[in-house]
Amino acid sequence: MLDQRDASGLPCWLEKLATCGHPTLEGLAKGIREDQGDALDTEEYAYSGDFMCDRLGVPRSGYYDWRSRPESATAQRREEL
Repeated sequence: MLDQRDASGLPCWLEKLATCGHPTLEGLAKGIREDQGDALDTEEYAYSGDFMCDRLGVPRSGYYDWRSRPESATAQRREEL
């Protein structure tokens, strides 16, 4: 079970995400880069997608749609480098 110590890095991460230049929650949701989305799935952060979506104010369906979409051509090119 998570406690407050486990969430110590979350406020800083959310603050950085909230100040990335997107004026709306919709824009903020679009601003989540692939590595940030991947962070939702790692054991290092141990936060569920539902938890993070609630905190960011974005729909869960959008997150799960994003997670299941195929890798973009840009991401494939980056992987080759």
